[in-house]
Amino acid sequence: MYVPCYAFLAAEQLIDANKALSALLQFYVVFKCMANTKPNQAGLITLGVQFYELLRPKFPSLSEVLQSIPNVSSADVQKFDEKIAIAPVKGNKVDKAKKDLFKTNCISWDAASTSYSDTK
Repeated sequence: MYVPCYAFLAAEQLIDANKALSALLQFYVVFKCMANTKPNQAGLITLGVQFYELLRPKFPSLSEVLQSIPNVSSADVQKFDEKIAIAPVKGNKVDKAKKDLFKTNCISWDAASTSYSDTK
């Protein structure tokens, strides 16, 4: 439900950069709290990629949120941004390569979950 709501807000121009940044920050807070199991991680990673993919073209400052996450480098965020820019959106499907980049490069797993270390 999260992404379709923001898709509507973006299409109707009811969201600005500050709201988009705030929403992505809130996503990260939820991710840190809820990504303690593999099923939760998978769903939240898909949601994060969809949200970022939807709003990043309109709000380039979203990359600053990812860069502000501990242990995430600007180069990793840039690599993810390039993948988002090149690969077209496929309806509700999220490209596995995008999810992998988001998972390995754009989320600080140490802060999010102690159980993730055994899946690396």
